[in-house]
Amino acid sequence: MRLRRASHWESTRTPALPRRVVGLARALRWPQGLITIVVVVGLVTVNGAAARPMIGVSRSGSAQIDAELRRVVRDELRGQVALDHVRQLSTFDRTATTEGYHQAIEYVRDAAQRAGLQQLEVIRFPADGVAPILDTYRSGWAWRLGGGELAYEHPDERICRYEDIPTCIVKYSPAANGVFEVVDVGPGTSAAGYAGKDVDGKLVFASAQASAVLAYAAGRHHIAGVISYWDNYLPDRSPFPDQVAWQAVAQDPGSDVFAFSISKRMAGQLQRRLAAGAVRLRAHIDAELFAGEYELLTGVLPGGDLRNEEVLVIAHLNHHRPGANDNARGSALGLEMIGVLARLLERGTLPPLRRSIRFLWVPEHRGTQIFVHQNRDYGERGVAVIDNDMVGADQAESGSIFLLTRPPDSMPSYLNDLMESLLEEVIREQFRSPYGSRNPFHYRVVPYSGAISDHAYFVDRSVGVPAIMLSTDPDNFYHSNEDTADHIDATTLMRAGYVAASAAAWLATAGAAETVPLAQLVGGGALSRLGSTLADSMMRLQQATELAPTHAEQSNLLRHVAACEIAAVISVKRLGTSPTTARQIRIVEETVSAQATAALLALEHQYQQLINSRGKAEGVVRTPIAEIPGAGPAERAACGADLLQAVPERGLFGPLRPSWFLDNVEAERRTWYEAGHAGGSFREAIVNFADGDRTVTQIHAAVVAELGELPVSDVCRFLVDLVSLDLFSWR
Repeated sequence: MRLRRASHWESTRTPALPRRVVGLARALRWPQGLITIVVVVGLVTVNGAAARPMIGVSRSGSAQIDAELRRVVRDELRGQVALDHVRQLSTFDRTATTEGYHQAIEYVRDAAQRAGLQQLEVIRFPADGVAPILDTYRSGWAWRLGGGELAYEHPDERICRYEDIPTCIVKYSPAANGVFEVVDVGPGTSAAGYAGKDVDGKLVFASAQASAVLAYAAGRHHIAGVISYWDNYLPDRSPFPDQVAWQAVAQDPGSDVFAFSISKRMAGQLQRRLAAGAVRLRAHIDAELFAGEYELLTGVLPGGDLRNEEVLVIAHLNHHRPGANDNARGSALGLEMIGVLARLLERGTLPPLRRSIRFLWVPEHRGTQIFVHQNRDYGERGVAVIDNDMVGADQAESGSIFLLTRPPDSMPSYLNDLMESLLEEVIREQFRSPYGSRNPFHYRVVPYSGAISDHAYFVDRSVGVPAIMLSTDPDNFYHSNEDTADHIDATTLMRAGYVAASAAAWLATAGAAETVPLAQLVGGGALSRLGSTLADSMMRLQQATELAPTHAEQSNLLRHVAACEIAAVISVKRLGTSPTTARQIRIVEETVSAQATAALLALEHQYQQLINSRGKAEGVVRTPIAEIPGAGPAERAACGADLLQAVPERGLFGPLRPSWFLDNVEAERRTWYEAGHAGGSFREAIVNFADGDRTVTQIHAAVVAELGELPVSDVCRFLVDLVSLDLFSWR
């Protein structure tokens, strides 16, 4: 049974909600007083979702983000200049630790300094394969790629060459130089593809990812290398037969098994030649893994009285050439944001910053791990993180929707509604760059989806800084040789820059006075989401064949949503409080709490009515929270009563690296996890909900509400393993 909580954070606009709720309530013969309570929740939902107040407008009409500030930021933004930076950066092969990446760092440093960024620093860290990072990560190796090509021996005809198609050399491939026979092994990840074929010392031709083929072949076959024509991620790439997917294999200094990536069209030609007889290919790759160094670039627009507090704007600079979308555009947008804010500050049209705004360019994941590793107190200094991941695609040409990815439920924050209200303003205004497209702007707010980008390292509980990711998805050109600057749109860059720069400027200047209207904005969003969750829960209960477990899961869900929403309101105090503003924020908090109580009452009443209408015993039958899906008697017995009430305390700093965990847990346990128990997203959520106060039972309830059904015994077993590895202890 899958809970709907996985999409709870998605924006909803449902004007018919009160009619749906009232119709259901009357059908169940609810008393008029209870209907009135639910209608209030429903009306707040509609008003919050369909007519959310523009950011900066509280009930009293006072400015939360000054309209003039928003106007000057928008007028100063130059989408075309940001696009020019994308074009420049996409000329470098920016694989981390390479010369091309270093050249990109130099370009960004010079441009950032000209734009007005101060205290610029290049942070260097060993890329030697052994240096520890955080508690469960370690450094990777540096990789040098001098070039390479793949060609037919007879006739002498080139298939691909690095200089023409940089993605044809798989990232971290070792060197190659020779002529090899080719063997078609189908996907290359099962015994069927190799049956009856001699592949030792030969090139295998496969449709699966190169990394998956090498992982399967290791220990089974002695192949020389792999040619992969894997067709990348969704959406379907069949309309683009000449795309060559960007691929990577595991770093292994001891391996000599090399890898190429080719297009579907190239693969079709090779298949036809193989059908006609034996094929031999010349393979040449000039590459090596070695001990080098990573480079991170950072600088600040310094603040005033709160200069030690920071708003962080981050983008990853690394990627293959051209890598315009992923991720020259996020890096380029940061440069334009610096110029905009610095010019406005110099003119005095932007209020002086109280907090500093830090900009950070990193190799994705590894660079952020290093930054957090070297700044273990960042949870005290960081106010918010804006991750400009992939923010400039031409939405029509790329088939993309602009996405705001929220933090996980373990870190409720005001940041979500603040950013969404700015996106709503873009929707209303639909402003455009003079040189960009006239595409309408479309966006969605989506739930946290795991450690897919750099924001994940800040929302980890041990760091504890609210972080959002701005991106576009899907993308027809993502991770391919066709990820070029001509698919980037000055208008989308301008719109993304408006959202990120306005939020950063406001957060850097906000104080206690600004927290009240922000709390009201967050409270309005909270009521909207509570109402939407209530309506969905009532429908699920109405349609349920088994009332008790459905009631238990939906009650758990509503309580979880309420706790998250109340915590989000309270989080505005991080920006400053006074006795007066604290009282006003408390009013918003109590309003949300009251509506949450009303929603739970409505669900309980519906449960009673359904029991009565189906001929069950009269009266409200309350299902213990321990009986939510995955917490039945068998699962509880597997844990034991004492463990269910135990409170785990975290000693781990930084996220838990999945591969480190599997490498260090007992062999029997590893097999259990690899069979699908307590999967990666669940493990991440368990670690983050373990706050030193929650019991195992409470952690399980929170995880189930956010992600869906999971046996409580899996939670117990995972936490026991964390304790055995000295990453957690029992309080």
